[in-house]
Order: sequence, then structure tokens, then C-alpha cells
Amino acid sequence: MSLQIEDLRKKKSAAEGEYRNSMPASSYQQQKLRVCEVCSAYLGIHDNDRRLADHFGGKLHLGFIKIREKLADLEVSIASDGLACTSNC
Repeated sequence: MSLQIEDLRKKKSAAEGEYRNSMPASSYQQQKLRVCEVCSAYLGIHDNDRRLADHFGGKLHLGFIKIREKLADLEVSIASDGLACTSNC
């Protein structure tokens, strides 16, 4: 039984080596990413300006900006009306 296990491990190792050698280096290396502070989308740190402009002008990003602005307005409105929750709500 242990000989079969060792044989399978060797075959697995050889298959993984063939797989890695058949793929271009760029496709299996992990891309460097950062997170957009507004909408939490992943952005590549090497993205070109056009791609970044498309992201910042996109519906998802702009929608999060509107949501945050509306939340800030509601918080101010609630605070000015004295309806703020001060204990367990």
C-alpha cells in the first residue's frame, strides 16, 4: 500500500511540474492588487490610467459615493432633529 502511495505522489508531482511548465509565467503568478477605499473593488497596482478612469467613473463606484453622501445627510438630519439613538436601539 505504501508503495502505491509513493508512486501516486511521484505522478502527482510530475503532473504539477508539467502543468506549471506549460503555462506562461504571467498567468499563474499572483497579481498585485489594492482595494478601492470607496467601493472595495480590487484594482491592479499596475493598471493603466484608462482602466482606472473607467473604474472611478463606473456605476458601482459612483453609486457608493451617492450612498455615502445620503447616509451623511441622514445622520445630520437625525442629529438635528434630536432623534439620535443613544442607547440600545
